[in-house]
Amino acid sequence: MKNASMIFVVIFLSSILVSCTPQSTSLPTQVPTLTAYSQTWTLTLTPSSIPVTATTMTPTPTATVRPSPTPIATPTRNLTDTRILKDISIQEAADLIKNNKNNPNFVILDVRTPVEFKEGYIESAINLDFYSTAFKDELDKLDKGRIYFIYCRTGNRSGQAMQIMESLNFRCVYNLSGGIVAWVSAGLPVVK
Repeated sequence: MKNASMIFVVIFLSSILVSCTPQSTSLPTQVPTLTAYSQTWTLTLTPSSIPVTATTMTPTPTATVRPSPTPIATPTRNLTDTRILKDISIQEAADLIKNNKNNPNFVILDVRTPVEFKEGYIESAINLDFYSTAFKDELDKLDKGRIYFIYCRTGNRSGQAMQIMESLNFRCVYNLSGGIVAWVSAGLPVVK
């Protein structure tokens, strides 16, 4: 198919060159653009590209074909394909929770064991045990379009959980760097 387009370009150029009479001194400097394989090609004729033969003194037009620097269309990015998977600080986490307090699409997910969870958790958190054999299956049942804020004790398990969530095509996951240990050390509240 590419060869067919190149043949088309050569035939097109030949027809342009045939239409230019050798005796003409007013050759066009630029011919309309060609389109092939979603790329714009520009034909440019320049006076220096017209050699004159010594015997006949008749100009022989030549042409240069090159891709135009600008593509015909720039593909647009689908905004629904945007994904956020990010480690965040204690302050960013506190702001995230505050800004999403009444957002029904915001989920706080504690991936520690049930015993650790009972010792204290961030308000409104849901517990999903990282060490459970059904952990990945339970994650996969969650709505992947929601905003998730995840944490564990120190950030290790929740970091691994974020990687699993990425592989399951979750769109928006924030992981608390330092986990609940850093949260409590910063003097932020937990529910017991």
